[in-house]
Amino acid sequence: MNIIDIAISNNKKKQILSAITDHSVIFQEENGDIVVDTKAYQAFKEEKGKAPIEEILEIDSLEEQADYVVFQ
Repeated sequence: MNIIDIAISNNKKKQILSAITDHSVIFQEENGDIVVDTKAYQAFKEEKGKAPIEEILEIDSLEEQADYVVFQ
């Protein structure tokens, strides 16, 4: 299992949590970190036809990063 940590602002965290409410894809830990299951996120993107995390963070592909991505 490959996990990567990415530091982002609280504003970006709020935007991500607003864009994705499916808890099988994303959840917030008690310390405020956001954890994304990239395989579930890929299915979410295919179903919805949009890539909200990539749009918010202005990156190419979240799935290429790791199996799980933790936004701190």
